Amino acid sequence: MKKFLLKSTIPLFAFGLMLFCSGCLFGTQSYSEVRYYDLGNPTQTAPENVFAKFMLFSTTEPVKYKMVYRAKDCRILIDDYNKWVQPPGFLITRYLQAAFRQKKYSHKPKVEFIIDGTIYMFKIDLKEAKAYLGVTYNIDRKMLGADKFLSQNSLVFTAPIKQENPSGFAEAMSQCAAQLAAKMSKDLIKLRQNENVINGNSNKNKNNNAKIPAPKVEKIRNKK
Repeated sequence: MKKFLLKSTIPLFAFGLMLFCSGCLFGTQSYSEVRYYDLGNPTQTAPENVFAKFMLFSTTEPVKYKMVYRAKDCRILIDDYNKWVQPPGFLITRYLQAAFRQKKYSHKPKVEFIIDGTIYMFKIDLKEAKAYLGVTYNIDRKMLGADKFLSQNSLVFTAPIKQENPSGFAEAMSQCAAQLAAKMSKDLIKLRQNENVINGNSNKNKNNNAKIPAPKVEKIRNKK
């Protein structure tokens, strides 16, 4: 009887010890808050009386919400506790929409530019202490209901990481987005200037090619 009680007691004691140890391990873990970041509020960079419509940027980067860091030896580190409030495509599109927002126009813009693109680099490089934003974007013109391709650019913007923490990473990426907005603003100004030159030359050609009215010829009456 004693042997039976001993045999039955040992497994129960071992099971209780396991439960106690598991409670010690998991019960003492501290709660880690998940923090979210965006690119901040941009300054207004839109040219006057130019309306730019931004389509949603696509992305080829594996990054979604989690911050991803590139360390030495080509290692990728994924941060589960510091995340972007939106995926990169939404972040950049929303940032550009805010940067090119205009409350009012001195006159209704006749030319509408349509901008879309793809983000192929959204990188926080810990080894180089830099943020990288690589974008390919197209600018089309919409006038009188017709779309016309104007230009395409593929550029990489960089900014130094001043503080090696999530806030510092977000600030550096925000600087990259600001550089992108400034470049697009210059593109739109140049395109408008070229368009004005073309329209001016077209009007001159029309004036030069206008038919000159022939002088009136008086009929000479034959005297009888």
